[in-house]
Amino acid sequence: MGTKRQKISDSRRVIEGIALKSEWDKYKAENRVTQDQFCAKMGINQGMLQQMFSGKSPIPFETLLELSIEMGFDPRAVRPEIDDTIDRLITAIQGADSGRLRDILGSIDITITEDIISQGKAG
Repeated sequence: MGTKRQKISDSRRVIEGIALKSEWDKYKAENRVTQDQFCAKMGINQGMLQQMFSGKSPIPFETLLELSIEMGFDPRAVRPEIDDTIDRLITAIQGADSGRLRDILGSIDITITEDIISQGKAG
């Protein structure tokens, strides 16, 4: 079963792109890394990263999480409404058996550690 994605407005894409570029600039300065090096490490296309920075392409949720983990920023700095998405994911996790949990995580292509799952169940 596929996940229905919401269409993001042009202005929202630009705002998110500017915020992501700001986080990239901080990461780049602290780590002395080029976009080529970073993209190779992350397995993403440099052109796509540039399109996300400029707002020409939306930033997929999964990509935002991966970038935030790698660059060490809070994804809410780019997408403040992400709390709603995380709440829905935690609710799905809390009500799922382990087989269903694998299906949920597989459908959104995210790897979650046991600690995060435990925190979700405890919260």
